[in-house]
Amino acid sequence: MHVQWQNEVNLGPLTTLHIGGKAQDFWALESIQQWPEISYQLFPGENLSWHRLSPVKPTSQIPYYILGHGSNVLINSQGLPGKVIQVKNRGIELRPGSSHLDLRIQAGESWPAIVEFSVQEKLHGLETLAGIPSSAGAAAVQNIGAYGSDLASVVTGVEYYDLALHNIGFLTAAQCQFTYRGSIFKHRPHWVVTYINLRLVPQTEPVPIFYHDLEKELGSEATVGEIYQKVLEIRQRKGMLYDEKDPLTYTTGSFFVNPILAPVEKERLQEQWGDQLKFYPHGDQWKVSAARLIELAGFAKGQRQGKVGLSPHHTLAIVNYDHATSDDVKNFAQQIQMAVQEKFKIPLLPETVFFD
Repeated sequence: MHVQWQNEVNLGPLTTLHIGGKAQDFWALESIQQWPEISYQLFPGENLSWHRLSPVKPTSQIPYYILGHGSNVLINSQGLPGKVIQVKNRGIELRPGSSHLDLRIQAGESWPAIVEFSVQEKLHGLETLAGIPSSAGAAAVQNIGAYGSDLASVVTGVEYYDLALHNIGFLTAAQCQFTYRGSIFKHRPHWVVTYINLRLVPQTEPVPIFYHDLEKELGSEATVGEIYQKVLEIRQRKGMLYDEKDPLTYTTGSFFVNPILAPVEKERLQEQWGDQLKFYPHGDQWKVSAARLIELAGFAKGQRQGKVGLSPHHTLAIVNYDHATSDDVKNFAQQIQMAVQEKFKIPLLPETVFFD
C-alpha cells in the first residue's frame, strides 16, 4: 500500500499521558514493506558517506518520530514538525524447539497481549513483565523490565530496518547492547525495530521467585499464571495499569529510572540515610529506588501543582490530572530532579522520552 500521509493529526489521544499537539504529517504503518518508501523520503538517495559502525550519525532532511503505543513519551503540546510514523504492524510466528518455543513478533504487536499469550501457553519468561502498555518494538528499544527481570533475558535477536541505508539488519542479543532501560537502538534513531525474537521455556511446575515484593506476596515459588496475576494486581494497586477510563492512570508509568550507583556513592548515602534507603545489587553497582528518593526529597503521593502532579498511588508516576501541557509536566519533573539532586547529590534521569 502506498504511503499517503495524513496532515495535522492530533497525537494526544495516541499516548497514555494524553498530551501532545498535532503531527504535521502522520502515517500508521501496518506493514514493514512500507519502510523503504518512507526511508527514501527521510533520507533521499544512497547515503554512503558513513557506515553502520561510524560514530557519526546520519541526519535526515526531514524531522521524524517513531511512535509505538505512546506509553513512554511526552509529546510537545505545540505539535511536531516533519513526519510521525506510528508502528502498528502486528503478528506472532511460533517456532517450536525440543525444549523451548521461539517467538518472532512484529514490532507493533501489543506487549500486554504477548505476555497474556505466553501465560496462556504456560511459557516461562515474560510473566513479571505483565501490564506494561508497550509495543513489542518499543519494549526492545527500552529493554523494559519489572520485578527482577527484563526483556533482554529472553531475547535471541532483533530485526530492524536502517532508514539511512535503506536495508534490513539483524542483531543478536549481545549485539543489541542491552543495559538497564536501554539498548543500542536508543543511540541509532535511524534503526527501526521490525521484529523481536524471543525464546521461552514451557513450565507447568512452580518457578522460583527472587524479587522481594513478589516473594512477600507469593512465597519462594509460584506458577507463571500466579505470578502474572499477582503482577497485574500490584500494578493496578500502584496505579501503574493503564485504563483509558481512569484519568489517574494518564501517566507514562515510571517517569524516572532508578539511579545506578557506584559502591562509593552507595556507601555515602548509606552513611547519611541509614535504613531510610534500601539498595539492591546491580552487577558490581547498586540500584536505589527513585520513588523513595522523591519521597525523601519532600514530594508526597498525590501532590499536585496545577494541572499535573504525582499519582496518589506511586511517587514515580506523574499524572496528567486536568488537560496539562507538555511544559506543565516538564516543569514539575524538573522541580523533582532539582530537589533530589540538592538532597542526595545524584541525578534523577527520565525514563520518559521527550518528543519536541
